[in-house]
Amino acid sequence: MSGKRALVVDDSKSARSFLSKLLEGHQLEVDSVETAEQAIDYLTRHRPDVIFMDHLMPGMDGFQAVQTIKTNPQTATIPILMYTSQEGELYLGQARALGALGVLPKQVGPADVRKVLQQLHLTTETAATVAPAAPVAPGADTVAATESPQNVTDTTVQAPAVPAPAPVILPGVDAETLREELTGLRRQVAGYIETQRERLVAELPHRLREALPPPPVPEPPKPDPLPWALAIAAGLAALLLGGLLWMERQHSGDLAAQLAAAASSAQAVAAQAARAQATPLAVASAGAAADGVQQLTVLPVPFGEAPLAGARVDRLRELVTQLAATGHSGTLEIRRFAGRFCLMGDRGSGYSLAQDGTAYDKCDLVADADTTGVTNVPAESLGFANLLVEARRSHPQLRIEVLVGGGDVPQPYPDAGAMPPPTAGQWNAVAAANNRVEVRWLPDA
Repeated sequence: MSGKRALVVDDSKSARSFLSKLLEGHQLEVDSVETAEQAIDYLTRHRPDVIFMDHLMPGMDGFQAVQTIKTNPQTATIPILMYTSQEGELYLGQARALGALGVLPKQVGPADVRKVLQQLHLTTETAATVAPAAPVAPGADTVAATESPQNVTDTTVQAPAVPAPAPVILPGVDAETLREELTGLRRQVAGYIETQRERLVAELPHRLREALPPPPVPEPPKPDPLPWALAIAAGLAALLLGGLLWMERQHSGDLAAQLAAAASSAQAVAAQAARAQATPLAVASAGAAADGVQQLTVLPVPFGEAPLAGARVDRLRELVTQLAATGHSGTLEIRRFAGRFCLMGDRGSGYSLAQDGTAYDKCDLVADADTTGVTNVPAESLGFANLLVEARRSHPQLRIEVLVGGGDVPQPYPDAGAMPPPTAGQWNAVAAANNRVEVRWLPDA
C-alpha cells in the first residue's frame, strides 16, 4: 500500500464496492460510508487524501456536504470529486463553484480513475506502464517495461504482433482464487449496472416530459358579467344620489324662501304695530268710521307673556280714550291669537323655546302658546280687567269685546314632513309672527 487514503461516500452498496475495488487496484486504502452525515462525522477523526462524493443521498445531499466540508478550515483543503450520474457543463460549474475539483461519472473505467489519481498525485503509475506481455514467437526480441515510472522513456520497443494463444489454465492458480476473481468481476458488473440504472432513473422524468405531447392551450376565459353589473349598479346609485341631492337643495331653497317671506311678514306686522303706537287713531269724522270695520292695530306678543298685559294694555287705553274723545260709538273688538311654538322641557320644570339649530322633529312639544301648562300665565292681567271696568262706567257708548282666535294666520308654518325637517329657529320665527293681539273698530250704524 502507498499509505494514501480515499473516502467513498455513496448510499449505493454496489457503487461503493465498485469504486473501492478500482481505488484499491492503485494501492489506496479505501474507507466508505453511506450518508453525508456519516462522512462529516468521519472527518472529525480522519483526514483522507481524497473524497469521492455521491450527489443524491438520503438526508444531506452531496452539494450540501461539499459546502460544509469546504467551510470548515480543518477539512477545506481535502480534494473532493463528485461521484455521480449527473452530467453536463451546468452541473460541473455548480460543483466547482462549491469547491469540488470535478465530476467522476459512475460509469467510470479504470483508465479514468488512474488519470484522476495521477492528477492528484495519489499514484506512482504513469501512462507508459505496460501490463505483462503475452507469449511471443520464439526468437522475437522484447524490451520489458519493468522499470519504475522514472526510468520509462518514449523509446520503449513493443513486441511484434502475434496471433492470440488459445486459453490455457495458468499453473499455480487454484479454483478458490478463480472464484474470488469471478466474484469481484461480478461485483464490478453489478456496480456498473446499478450505476446505469440510477442514471436512467434520473433521466426518466426528463425523457417522459419530452415524449409527452404539449399541454393543450387553455381557452381564453369568458368575460365575467359581474364587474359590468356592479359598474351599472354603481352608476344608477350615483344618479339616484344626485337626484336626491338636487331635490334636497330645491327643498332647502323653497324653505329658505318661505322663511324669508315669514320674516318679511313678521317685520310688516311689527312695523304696523309700531306705526299704530306712534300715531293717533285717524277718526276725524263719524262718517269715516261708519263705513265699516277698521283694523286699528296689531300688537305682537312675545312667547311666555300674557297677551293682554303690560304695554299692550296701555295701548288699548290710549285707543279707548281717543275714541271717546272724538265722540265715536261702537264696538272695540280685541282678538288674541296664539302662535304654535317648538318647545323643549316638560310640565314639571316648564317649557322654553328650543335652540334655533334643533331639528323640528327633536322638539319635546309643539303646542299653542295659550295651551294649559305651556306658559302658565293668565291671558288677561289685572290692569286689563280695570280697563274694562273704567271703559264701561265712563264711556258706555263704547263696547269692548274680547275674542280668541279665528281667521287665517298671517304666515303659514313650514312643512313639518320635509326632508330634512325645518329647524326650531325657522319654525319659531313663524310662530312669533302669529302670536299677536289684533284690535278692530266696528262703528255703530
